[in-house]
Amino acid sequence: MTTTFHRHWRDVSESTWRWPNFSPAETACRGTGKLLINESALDKLQALRDRLGKPLIVRSAYRSPEHNRAVGGAPRSKHLDGAAFDIDMANHDPVAFEAAAREVGFLGFGFYPRSGFIHVDLGPARQWGERFPVRATAFAAETPLAREVLAESRSMKGGGAAGVATLGAAGVEVAQNVLAETQTAILPLVPYLDTLRWVFIAVALGGIAVTIYARLDDWKRGRRGSPGCSPGSPSAHGCEPRYATAPSPSLCSSSCSRFGGPASERDASPNALRPRRMSMMSNARCWKQQLAVLILATIWLSGCATGASDLGGLGTCPPVVEYSQEFQARAAEQLTLLPEGSAIEEMLSDYAVMREQARVCGASP
Repeated sequence: MTTTFHRHWRDVSESTWRWPNFSPAETACRGTGKLLINESALDKLQALRDRLGKPLIVRSAYRSPEHNRAVGGAPRSKHLDGAAFDIDMANHDPVAFEAAAREVGFLGFGFYPRSGFIHVDLGPARQWGERFPVRATAFAAETPLAREVLAESRSMKGGGAAGVATLGAAGVEVAQNVLAETQTAILPLVPYLDTLRWVFIAVALGGIAVTIYARLDDWKRGRRGSPGCSPGSPSAHGCEPRYATAPSPSLCSSSCSRFGGPASERDASPNALRPRRMSMMSNARCWKQQLAVLILATIWLSGCATGASDLGGLGTCPPVVEYSQEFQARAAEQLTLLPEGSAIEEMLSDYAVMREQARVCGASP
C-alpha cells in the first residue's frame, strides 16, 4: 500500500495526481486541509466511478487525527489511513452502488440511511448499520424539455393572422388615398375597397382575440410551467403551475377578490397552492371584462375615425349610432374596471368629440 502525506492539499503536484474524476481538495481532511494519498484506495474509488458512470459525492475521505477526534470518529477509523470514503446517495441507487463497490474491491460497508450516505473502505470485510429501504423505482425518468412547435402554436397563428390583416388594412388605406386622387376614373370602386378594408380589420381583431384567448386558456390550465412540463402531462410528475407564488395585485383585484380571497388569507392557508390557482383564474375573468371594453372602444374609434376622412371628404357622413340607456349603463360599469388615467378613457373622450362632429356633418346640407 503506497501512501504519500501532504501538509495541505494545495501542495499536491498536478503531474503526480492521476485520478481524473477527483481532486485533492475532495479527498483531503475537511478540518485541517491535510491529505494522505492512499493510492490503492483512490484506484478503487476511480474504478467505482467509472463503473457507475455517475459522479460520486465524497462527504468524507482522509481525516487527520485531530479532526477525527473532533467529529467523534472511531480511534482506529480507516479514514485515518486514507482508505475509507463516505459517499452521498443523493444521485445513486444504494443497492446498485453497493454491488458495484463490492465488484471493484471494497470490503467494509457502513450504511447510514438517515444521513443519506454509505461508508466504504478497503477492509477487513465487515458491515454495519441498517440498509437503505428498497426503492420501487430507482430514479424517476428524466423528462425532456418541452419545446413548443411554432406551426402548432395558437398564439403564433392568432398573432400571424392579426399581423397579416393589419398589413392588409394598411395597404387598402394607401390604395384608397391613391385612388381618391383619380376619383373621376375609379370612383365606383371606392365603396368596395372600403368594405375590403373592414374585412381586414375584422380579421385582425379576430386574430388578436384568438391570441389573447389562447394565452388566458394556457394560464388557466397551468400549461406555461417550468421546463419539462409539456401540454397534457399530469401534474403528478412534477409539472407545477407557473405561479408558484401568489400573483401581484392586478388592476381588478378589488372587483374580483371574492374569487381568490385576500392575499393574507391565501398565505395563511395550509394548502397555499389551491387558493393561488383560484386567484389566477379570477384574474383571467377580470381581464376578459377589460378585453371586452378594449375591443368595443377600438371598434368604435376605428369606425368613427375612418368613416368620413378616408375619402378626402368625398364619402357620406358616417351614421351616428344611438345607444340605449341600458347599454350605456353596462359600458359605464365595465369602464370602472380600468385604472385611473387609462388610455382607453382618453380614446373614448375623443370618440365623444367625433360623434358630435358626425352629428354636425349629418345635419349640414
